[in-house]
Amino acid sequence: MQSYQDLIAILITAFAVVLSWCIALGLKKIGFKGRVTRNFLHFVAGLWGLLWLNFQSHWIASLIAFLAVLTLMVVLFWKKFSFLNTLAQPFSCDHDGKWGVLLFAFSLFLITLLFWDKKSMGTAVIFSLSLGDGLADAVGSRFGRTPIRLPWNRKKTIEGGLACFLGATVAIYSGFWLTGYPLPLHIPLLGGVICAIVEALSPSELDNLLISVFLSAFLFLVS
Repeated sequence: MQSYQDLIAILITAFAVVLSWCIALGLKKIGFKGRVTRNFLHFVAGLWGLLWLNFQSHWIASLIAFLAVLTLMVVLFWKKFSFLNTLAQPFSCDHDGKWGVLLFAFSLFLITLLFWDKKSMGTAVIFSLSLGDGLADAVGSRFGRTPIRLPWNRKKTIEGGLACFLGATVAIYSGFWLTGYPLPLHIPLLGGVICAIVEALSPSELDNLLISVFLSAFLFLVS
């Protein structure tokens, strides 16, 4: 029974990945900019916070997450075949490099590997990476008018930071609530503050990884 459940979980995950990638390619083809398609995939990646709950085997779920990292590595860095260039189109963007995408996927893998027995915490962190950090870029790039002038990153804005705070707060509360462990509101609020500060101060390529580390440490201490 366990093997069948894991097989079903793999098929559902594969379907979600292929469908999301096809939608992103379609958006790119009809003229949406790389920032839009990249943010779309960033938000959709948060579904892993629900999909991993379908797996029975820790190691199979971790292997799937690791295969996602390897797949992105091939698509983003190996340009020998033209179809790989096509697959990489939704990630093409002028504001971040390829390492940011790869580190996002690597963060999901680490969460799957290390937080299997603390799924509420892991789901909250995954949701925060997707919604909090995703909103920071989406809102900051479109509505950001007040830059946070940092020598190592001049593209962060106060508006993006506020969006990160709101998104991460909702994400943390939702992650624990959906897995049956609702938190008192002050914990998601403090977690949202931590995510916003880390996102604002991080170099753009490292924000996903650093949010994972600091938010995980905070939730481990208070939950």
